[in-house]
Amino acid sequence: MKSVDLLPYDDSLAGVWDALVRRSRNGTFLLERGFMDYHHARFRDCSLVLLRGGEPAALFAANYDEESETVVAHQGLTYGGLVLGDAVGGAEALQMQALVCAHYQKCLRARSLIVKPVPSLYHRYPCEEPLYALFRLGGKLIGRGLSTTLPLDEPLAPSVMRRRCLRKAQRAGVSVREESTAQGVAAFWPMLRDCLAMRHGVAPVHTADEMALLMSRFPVPIRLMMAFSPEGEVLAGVWAFLCGKVLHAQYLATTEAGRRVGALDAVVHYLIAGNPFGAQWLDFGISTERQGKVLNEGLIHQKEGFGGRGICYDTYRIDL
Repeated sequence: MKSVDLLPYDDSLAGVWDALVRRSRNGTFLLERGFMDYHHARFRDCSLVLLRGGEPAALFAANYDEESETVVAHQGLTYGGLVLGDAVGGAEALQMQALVCAHYQKCLRARSLIVKPVPSLYHRYPCEEPLYALFRLGGKLIGRGLSTTLPLDEPLAPSVMRRRCLRKAQRAGVSVREESTAQGVAAFWPMLRDCLAMRHGVAPVHTADEMALLMSRFPVPIRLMMAFSPEGEVLAGVWAFLCGKVLHAQYLATTEAGRRVGALDAVVHYLIAGNPFGAQWLDFGISTERQGKVLNEGLIHQKEGFGGRGICYDTYRIDL
């Protein structure tokens, strides 16, 4: 087995980091520095690059929460943790995770490590060695989010309600098109903000400026699909991330007028039936709160109505 060394991440390693994410088995563009660093001021980054025989072979995306003395992989992202290149096998992944834990305990005096592994749906090639390493090092499952996903090549038939709403949108003359511009974000974000506040009592994770910034940095994988009335009024939209073979619906929103005519159903139908980005899967995201202890049954029922079924987003803790 080749020797493994750790390099604390700094900006000089950005090119090495991004190149490793792009050729990894389980990384997505959310782990590239252009995405991770858009909110760098909120988090104390403590990511690591792992060298195998002197060559970059893996990385660990994480931040340090000083108040709880906890390393989180990653607090500002859907997932993080150990991202592996093709050459890293099971024994080396275990060695790498053990070195990562020892580094954080020694250098940061961290009391615990929380890891949200990249769900297997997003893997380019099988890559569950990080899960095995977490198990071997005493990782405890502390959270399980339930997401709703469907295969775009052979989805289940939508429910009667969803078909009815789609017909309503078609009769109303609702049209769908991509609006990946600053003007599109400016129209989408207030609708999203109002929809989340009214329906779920929460605010968007991203600001309008952050959404526009990320779309300018990642114009290919970040897409905004919107529905319009015949008069050009914005009725609904889906802000989606194309992560390899998976199209992840980050936000879904509709206006009250759009809800009355089933505009959101028109957008989702376009993504499923038209599959404009050539993805294999559509992931609607989790419908759970409080680390999975609360299930939003109304929300998941809506997503399941499009033909989606469940996959899990897990969270583990290792006491250091």
